[in-house]
Amino acid sequence: MLWLVLLCVIFMVLVKDSIKSALSKFTGAHRRFEFKGIVNGARVFDDYGHHPTEIVATANSLKNKKYNESWVVFQPHTYSRTKIC
Repeated sequence: MLWLVLLCVIFMVLVKDSIKSALSKFTGAHRRFEFKGIVNGARVFDDYGHHPTEIVATANSLKNKKYNESWVVFQPHTYSRTKIC
């Protein structure tokens, strides 16, 4: 029974180290609500959301920011992306 407990402890240590290593290398979800800079005092963010639900999610996340006003600009790459689902 003791060998099973020791095996579990060793496994947990290895898993913990693997998780810590993976998280330390994670740089974030690229092209999702990335801060690009400031233009004429306005903070500019870029988001690659290309499906209506992704665009709505990004627009909703702007509501959590402390700004006077927020604009969403949508640049469709295909006509089908402009259809309402």
